[in-house]
Amino acid sequence: MIDTHDLAVPESELSPPYSRYADFYDRLNQSTFSTRLAQEMLTYFEGIGHFPGKVLDLACGTGAAAHLYAQRGCKVVGLERSNQMLAHAKRRADGQTDIRFLEGDLRDLRAIRLNESFDLVSCYFDSINYLLLEEEIVSCFQAVHALTVPGGFFVFDVPTRSGFTELWDNATHVAIDEPDLFGLYRSSYDPVTRLSPLQLTIFQRVGSDETATWTRFDECHTERAYTLSELTSALSAAGYTVTECFDVRDNGASLLPSGDESAHRVAFVAQRLTELTPAGNVD
Repeated sequence: MIDTHDLAVPESELSPPYSRYADFYDRLNQSTFSTRLAQEMLTYFEGIGHFPGKVLDLACGTGAAAHLYAQRGCKVVGLERSNQMLAHAKRRADGQTDIRFLEGDLRDLRAIRLNESFDLVSCYFDSINYLLLEEEIVSCFQAVHALTVPGGFFVFDVPTRSGFTELWDNATHVAIDEPDLFGLYRSSYDPVTRLSPLQLTIFQRVGSDETATWTRFDECHTERAYTLSELTSALSAAGYTVTECFDVRDNGASLLPSGDESAHRVAFVAQRLTELTPAGNVD
C-alpha cells in the first residue's frame, strides 16, 4: 500500500500543468477519450446532415481529435496553450496537409486572429472545467460564437458535480504501473467552491539496470464544476441554442440521450442561431 501523504510536495516544486505531463500523455492513454468522443460527434452530425467541412478543436492537446477529424476529410485547426502538448500534436500530424496548429488560451480567444469561421468548434476532455470563473466561461463562449458559422455547432464535455463528488473527491488512481514508469492521480473536490485540484505524480526509471535511477515530477491541475443550467444560460447569452445534452459513457465511446446532473459526464451540442451585439447581447 502506497502512503500518499509521503508524496506531498510544496507548491514551489510543482511543474506547470502539461509541461512535463505532455511527454507521457499519450502513453497514459489520455488521448483515447477525445478520439472516441470526436468519432461519436462526427457520427451524430453525419446523422443529422451537418457533417462539418471545417473544424476548430480548442485545447487540442496532443492532437488526437484533430487527427481523427482530418482522417475523416475535415480541414482542421487545433488550438492549445501548452507548447509541449503542441509539439506532440505537430508530430502526430506530420504529413497531413489539412491540419494546422496554433498556440492559444481558452481564457483569451479574442487574442487569436484566425480571420475565419468554422462549421464545428469542439473542446473535449474537461477543458472547459479549467476555466475557474463564470466570467471566463461567458467570455469563452462569446468568443467561440464569433468563430462559428451561422448554423454551425459548438460541442464540449464536462464532468458534472455528481462526477466530481463520486469519482474525484478523496480519490487516488494508479495512472500507470510499468517497469520504467509509475504514475498516480490524486484528487479532491470542495462542494462549496466547486474546485477540484488533481495532483499528478510520475516516477520514471532512467538508465541501465546497473546504474538506473528514478526521476520524479508533479503537476497540479485544478478544475471547477458548473451546473448544467449555468452552462446552458452562458450558451444562450452567447447566441447558442442547446440542441443536445448527452450522458457520456464508456470513456467517450457512447452517448446516451438526456444527460442530466445525475450523469458523471455530459456533452453539450449547441447551435449558433443568433448574432451578438458589440455589448455581447443577443439580437
